[in-house]
Amino acid sequence: MLVLFSVLIVLFPSNLDVIASYQEYHNTAERYSPAIMEVIKAKDIPELKALLCDNIKENTKKLDSQLKKFYKTIDGNITSISMVYSWVCYQERMDDKRVIHQDDTQYYITTDTGKEYSIHIVYENVNNFNQKEVNKIRRLYIMTVQVWETIYDLSATEGVRAWHE
Repeated sequence: MLVLFSVLIVLFPSNLDVIASYQEYHNTAERYSPAIMEVIKAKDIPELKALLCDNIKENTKKLDSQLKKFYKTIDGNITSISMVYSWVCYQERMDDKRVIHQDDTQYYITTDTGKEYSIHIVYENVNNFNQKEVNKIRRLYIMTVQVWETIYDLSATEGVRAWHE
């Protein structure tokens, strides 16, 4: 199937339907989000910053401090990670064939201090008109598992579970 999409993209490089179909097939949560979790586990701020969408980078004051806060919110080092679910939290197709799909993937993590958290990653897995936003995080938040309280939230100012240009 991947070969077929590769041929179609070579033959029709500006066809928005082909681009969207390829992105939808290729950019699955199972393929992409584990890489994000490895960056989170490694506490790699520059790499995590590189995974953020432009909107977060441009509109978050003191982004490096916010990312340090993200890591400080997690008490201890991550010792186990399990993907709970991933679901399409937003999808829209405009009349001009532009498409955006976003996934929300939830992970349970446990740390060496025995704390448990739920980490949610909302990222864009299809954007056939602005491909530099594909596989970029639009929202990253942490919840406590015991009372399901959001204790950290970094989000784009627009385009989270919504259309954006």
